[in-house]
Amino acid sequence: MTVFKKIEAAIKQVAYAKTQTDNEEELALLDEEMAALKEISNFIKEGKWLKKSTAVDRLLYTLRHGVPKAAEYFGCTKENLRSTLTNYSKKLEGIIGSDTIDIILNGNPQGGLMQFYFGSNIFSVDKILMNAASEYMPAPKYNPDFRVSDCINEIKLLRICSDAYMKSVLERINMDKLSYILYVLTENNSDEDISVLRQELYKYLVSKEGNIDALKRVILDRDKAGYE
Repeated sequence: MTVFKKIEAAIKQVAYAKTQTDNEEELALLDEEMAALKEISNFIKEGKWLKKSTAVDRLLYTLRHGVPKAAEYFGCTKENLRSTLTNYSKKLEGIIGSDTIDIILNGNPQGGLMQFYFGSNIFSVDKILMNAASEYMPAPKYNPDFRVSDCINEIKLLRICSDAYMKSVLERINMDKLSYILYVLTENNSDEDISVLRQELYKYLVSKEGNIDALKRVILDRDKAGYE
């Protein structure tokens, strides 16, 4: 099965799974899987991984109308067009990862996206920094079971997410160092050390727990290797 059919089938699979459950945790995971799959699908359809715009147009027409109609439209054989799609699919697998879609469908959308980002060289701070915190907050709702004194952890969370708190933290940070780390995270660089560190930084920043000690060990090991 080509990547094109696989991503289409995966999106349909997740969409169907969402109709089969009303469990909030399961639905939240399925939403993450769907978002990850659609991000990869959009990348494929944008066609930036192809060098020629004519190749992009040819691919999109074929995906939209099917091989028989596309072959007639472009004046080529169906076998030739299927061979082209197979070659494109192999190229895509080398970019997005041959098992990335499976990783997402197996309940690890962040892991799948991480592999996709590394393979496609799509590095953006926007992918790891929190959007407006209000997007993640539940709607205000009265609950007679709670008192404000029961919600200290939730109050602390709101403080951490506040604009004032973020500004106070940034005031204590070396902005030159922060700028350098953003460079490591976002700039496509052929330097092997930076490439390895970028992957480790992303793993740390997007993981739910974030093991800073493990990250420090990797950074120190790379530093030592650089001096040897």
